[in-house]
Amino acid sequence: MQQSLFFVPITGLAIATVNPDETANAAGMSNFLRTLAGAFATSLVQTRWANATRENQTELAGAMHQGQSTLDGMIAGGASPESARVMLTNIVEGQSVMLATLNTFAAIVMCFAVAAALIWLAPKPKGPIDTNAGH
Repeated sequence: MQQSLFFVPITGLAIATVNPDETANAAGMSNFLRTLAGAFATSLVQTRWANATRENQTELAGAMHQGQSTLDGMIAGGASPESARVMLTNIVEGQSVMLATLNTFAAIVMCFAVAAALIWLAPKPKGPIDTNAGH
């Protein structure tokens, strides 16, 4: 029975494309590069997210032409000037984090789409793929 290549793990594809005497080296290199790529990706995503949050907060604060009237409305509603300022700051910070999260996840989705398309360029396995020893 022919096994479908659609559900074969990437490690199985990597190991199936090398000679049998290179299997241990290929597995070690695959695991090392996967771990290293995960560490780099985590760092890059965190940095991009923090920078996007800061940029969005600056843009939102600069675009608030009615900021003073909003503060005046909060003060007229019974809030102290300091608490009104803190509430408005918290709203702007929350919205900037939300925008940064949406932008970051959009970039991650594009990266996953490119990675999913790249799998079709992987070399065809030389022999049968044994997924039993994938761990």
